Amino acid sequence: GGPPSAAMLEASEQEVQEQQQLLLAKRASLHAILEKTQSNLGHFSSQCRDNPSFEVEGLARFHQDRVMQIQVELKTLRAIFKEIQRERLRPLRSVLKQDPSAEPVTIDLPTDKYTLIFPMVVAHDGALARMLPQVCKTWRDAFGATKRYWTSFAVTRPITDMRALHNILTPAPDSQGERGLPPPLRHLTLLFDESKPCIHPHAVGDVLAAQSSLHSLHLATPGRNMTNALPMLPTNLRELRIEGSPDLQHATCLTLGSRLVNLTSLHVSDAPGFNDNMLTSLVALRPPDVNTIEEISVTRCRGVRGASVRAIVRSCRKLRSLRFARCQVSPLALEPLTELLSLQEVSLVSISRGADAAPAVDLVCNCGPRLRSVVLFNAGHLYNQSLDRVVALQPHLTRLILGPCSSITSDAFAAAVAGLPHLTHLALGGCNLLGDCALTSIAASLPRIEHLLMTDSAGFTDAGVFSMEECTSLKTLTLTPVSDVSSSGLRVLCDYCDSLEHLYLGQCPAANLPTILEMLDCCIHMKVLILTEVPSVTAEGISAILNSNCNLKCLVLVPDESGALPPPSPSAV
Repeated sequence: GGPPSAAMLEASEQEVQEQQQLLLAKRASLHAILEKTQSNLGHFSSQCRDNPSFEVEGLARFHQDRVMQIQVELKTLRAIFKEIQRERLRPLRSVLKQDPSAEPVTIDLPTDKYTLIFPMVVAHDGALARMLPQVCKTWRDAFGATKRYWTSFAVTRPITDMRALHNILTPAPDSQGERGLPPPLRHLTLLFDESKPCIHPHAVGDVLAAQSSLHSLHLATPGRNMTNALPMLPTNLRELRIEGSPDLQHATCLTLGSRLVNLTSLHVSDAPGFNDNMLTSLVALRPPDVNTIEEISVTRCRGVRGASVRAIVRSCRKLRSLRFARCQVSPLALEPLTELLSLQEVSLVSISRGADAAPAVDLVCNCGPRLRSVVLFNAGHLYNQSLDRVVALQPHLTRLILGPCSSITSDAFAAAVAGLPHLTHLALGGCNLLGDCALTSIAASLPRIEHLLMTDSAGFTDAGVFSMEECTSLKTLTLTPVSDVSSSGLRVLCDYCDSLEHLYLGQCPAANLPTILEMLDCCIHMKVLILTEVPSVTAEGISAILNSNCNLKCLVLVPDESGALPPPSPSAV
């Protein structure tokens, strides 16, 4: 009846390892069969489209059933693996419980102690708190007592059972059968399954109606659930994000526009049916003295063409930021924006098919004196005189994103950055006339720059990198190509810019394993490192890189033979 001996534990461990090896072999075999079956399924499915027949359709159905069967077997294997891990830990737990020398730290704590500790964890570190309910059932039950401290809640997988979500967000009844107040959520994200309707559609409204303190709501792929969700939004909501083919009606927008009297930020994206009338109803029906709208963002909405801008300017006198991306909006339709003295940001991304960006540049230049952020990407072609006008009429910019910039020369760029001393964010796409001289100009005129992106450039060398000695505040850097920068140049770059957190270098053959380790040794705050066309790195090398920097969260190394990873879009900086 005593604890298991060391020999027993060793024998048990050997059996577990043998069993795991068998399961791994079976899983590899199933994956090989699954890959072949899926390939055959794709072949017969295409045959059904091109040459339909009963025989081909029967073969396609057979392979479809076989794929489902293999997936069930793989799911069963995963369950067996989990059970083996539990069995593997049980002897160790029994030793820990029965050994008097073992110091019980958390295992024997009463449940009420957890309810005192977990709220402090929730208040101190939200990321760590999300791991607590995954440890065991006791911790999960105790974590439920922290609901009154929750300030944000995000559904990261598509959900159809809204009643279950409502039960999660509602405190359990006490001894007298009464439920307490729901958690004081300020931020809520709901991800719906667009292909399936909610099991209890009215529960969507119940979830939202119970959140009286909600300030920010993000609805992803809501579909037809919008009808039940929008009328129940709390009136004090300040930020609303709607993304992914919402079933919006004009009457619903009218009701919502009059209901959300404290709304300051509206973001609508991927809504083909969303149009100017709906946008006007949401943000521009209230009188100017009570209208609180400060930020409007519309992305990939074909129905928005700019007709709502005049009503927005007339009603939303506090508007600070307006962003249109991939909409059929003409810069001429946005001309009323020049009347807004409070406007601080204008972002136009892929809004028109005009060859010249002059209308968009005129709009930016004629905006009020408080403008601080300008994004003109795929809004027409930019020339030296375009950049000169923006700098001359908006010298207080802190964020500038332009593209394509294939006609901007080094001299014009040097004069531009010298005229923008407050710039901290700079992104240029398609700048194939700019290279080392541009880096030298940035280092001389913008030593406090924090975010820099230059893609499709003329190329950078060690000379340009060595000139960045003063750019010690850089946190994000993207340069392509850097094929002429040596290992010494890469090390010097990271030595100078030791505050870097995100680094993307395209076409970087000098980044071998020792160089990467030295770069990370200099940039101890590095979180994201992406290098393309680098020499191949072994698995041991990857492990050494990950172990060299505890802050590194994302590592992408694209070997030379695999082709280059596309650089991030300048409009995303």
